[in-house]
Amino acid sequence: MLKRINPFSFWQSVTGSLDAGERHADAAKRELVEETGLTDQG
Repeated sequence: MLKRINPFSFWQSVTGSLDAGERHADAAKRELVEETGLTDQG
């Protein structure tokens, strides 16, 4: 997944990391919202 970074109009991959004790699936959902504003609810 890529997102556009303004004002420079370049694309970068969406990245993130696990918080202490966090499950991978939970981190993926959290990072999706943080980085894109999207949810996993279709």
